[in-house]
Amino acid sequence: MVPSAKDTLLKWGNAFLYADTDGNVAGESGHGLYYEDTRHLSGYAISLEGQKLKCISTSTPNNYSLRVDLVEERGRRDSDLYVRRDIVLAEGLFERTELSNLGDSKRTLSAILALGVDFKDIFEVRSIVPPRRRRPRTMGGDDQITWLRRGEDKVARWTKISFQPVPSSLKGSRAIWNLTLGPKETTLIRTRVDFGIGTPEEKARAASMDPFIESVEEERQEGIGLWARMETDNGPLSSWLSRSLNDSVDLLIAADGYRVPAAGLPWYATLFGRDSLVVGLETVHLNPHLSMDILRVLALRQGRTFDPYREEETGRILHELRWGELAGSGNIPHGPYYGSVDATPLFLCLLSEVYLWTGDLGFCKELYPSALAAAQHIDDLMERSPKGFLSYVSSDPPGLMHKGWKDSKFGVVHPDGSQPEPPIALCEAQGYAYWGLKGLATIAEALGDDGRGRELETRARELQLRFEEAFWVPSASGYAMALDGSGEQIRTRTSNPGHLLMCRILEPGRASKVAERLMGEDSFSGWGVRTMSDEEIPYHPLSYHNGSVWPQDNALIAWGMSRYGLQEEASMLFEAILAASRGFHRYRLPELFAGFARQREHSPVPVPRACDWQAWSAAVSFLMLRGLLGLEAGASVGKLRVKPFLPPMVDRLEVRSLRVGNVLLDLLIEGEGANSEFRILKEQGPGIELCQDF
Repeated sequence: MVPSAKDTLLKWGNAFLYADTDGNVAGESGHGLYYEDTRHLSGYAISLEGQKLKCISTSTPNNYSLRVDLVEERGRRDSDLYVRRDIVLAEGLFERTELSNLGDSKRTLSAILALGVDFKDIFEVRSIVPPRRRRPRTMGGDDQITWLRRGEDKVARWTKISFQPVPSSLKGSRAIWNLTLGPKETTLIRTRVDFGIGTPEEKARAASMDPFIESVEEERQEGIGLWARMETDNGPLSSWLSRSLNDSVDLLIAADGYRVPAAGLPWYATLFGRDSLVVGLETVHLNPHLSMDILRVLALRQGRTFDPYREEETGRILHELRWGELAGSGNIPHGPYYGSVDATPLFLCLLSEVYLWTGDLGFCKELYPSALAAAQHIDDLMERSPKGFLSYVSSDPPGLMHKGWKDSKFGVVHPDGSQPEPPIALCEAQGYAYWGLKGLATIAEALGDDGRGRELETRARELQLRFEEAFWVPSASGYAMALDGSGEQIRTRTSNPGHLLMCRILEPGRASKVAERLMGEDSFSGWGVRTMSDEEIPYHPLSYHNGSVWPQDNALIAWGMSRYGLQEEASMLFEAILAASRGFHRYRLPELFAGFARQREHSPVPVPRACDWQAWSAAVSFLMLRGLLGLEAGASVGKLRVKPFLPPMVDRLEVRSLRVGNVLLDLLIEGEGANSEFRILKEQGPGIELCQDF
């Protein structure tokens, strides 16, 4: 069940609406109004006289509202009946339906709103588990109807729909208004859908949506105000940056009292450890408070015991948290599920970046016990591995077979397409561990725990030496993507080694070899680096992980190139992903797109199973530009490295309200390539040293 070009996604808070472009919900297609992994509305479709209307226009001016213009189907004759639907997702789902008779004759008609509520868990909707039989209770009156159900998790869920004016008939799953419209006459129908957990709340029936729009916008602007801003004279880049900011803000959800990114819509509107940590790395320079909230939530949910069903271990960072009935009742292990190999070291990587940008030792002290537990878990996994690497073994469904970011069934394969024997040690997981341990060593020393700092530094250095010896492939002048259970190198040419660059685990000479390999014609499609070389046997340009292009993958690779001074290559990748963004609606990069080679005057080819709206795709512009600007912070020592390399299409870039420790900066960058220069437009705070290295 995959989104299509004929679908609409609206989101606010922890709810989202997945509908067709008419604004209708058909449950069999996966459409619905979802709240915390439960479908609270499985049917919601308007018709006139039982006949489907023809959509003539649809627009989504923002991420929480939809306007649809429809007419009745009349062949070649002009349609006299016109319907405008304004739908807003805010505190509830609100609709204002305007029905107009544009003709000169009186019209008598019936407007029908077909309704359905099934309270299905999202895992049932996606057919991951068989559906359960549910018969919600209903109750109501002339102008409202309420559905209630108490699930296997002992949680009561409810949906209430109210109408204004009172329907002529409200029976079962249909609300009907029998209307008479004079010539040029218009009438309104207002609908409000409320939903939640516990006891149904009393709310104003079918109230005007305007106060809720104002409330949403006020909250959105408050959230946007927490971000530093990047502004440019390049039109497409400016549009992409605007889309990145709005999508990043609107994808936030509430979890444990904090605001953190939902991984993506429609199927991943929840907290994922890896995804949220990558979003933190992509945005920490623009909004360190978001990264701090991500780390706090993950620390609260950190593994505390040994539970094989959920793959929980002490110190382990969660992979996926679900709030639905199946997770709450233990029918699936996602309450939360801990089956990833990389979230735990990425937790340390993000913590070290937060320290570099904020210098906040109070925060580091707060998270220090969780960080030490994470480091111990990494050490425990390495001790279990025959070669001393961070490794994983496969799990039976609904657990994961592969536990890195390429977690599909064929995400890790030998060059002939065969599955490797576990335990599997991914190259990028070793890079994350190296980076995380080194970063934690710095924090330990800053907190006065010098002995621990030296120990962590030693562990990182020993890992680096083991890694070079085991993963380097001399004949290919590159690195294996992984080692299998026998220690054999998995030499499939993939994008995985590109992540090693941002971790700075490589010697400079070998780093340039990695970049050269990734920018070869077999790996670089022109739209970005493919997940797998097109010369490999398992390559498939429309696959999930074996030849497609993932924006976040490219952003991490490009940032790593920049960190090694490989700015020409990073600039090429930036131009490719910027160009790709222009090929998608409103510059919204999807989860992934096809690995077909770029052709002039054509757009990237979508992958049908890809999520349209993905948190780590939304933020790639921020990280790629950070790399090209050469931004590296040292808040604790009062320094900011700025070494810009503007790509050819950008003449001018401003960074406003950039925070380093307690200093607030506005920067202007102008020029091209290595000749780019910067100057300070405004500085507030105790002062900071800007340099090209520290």
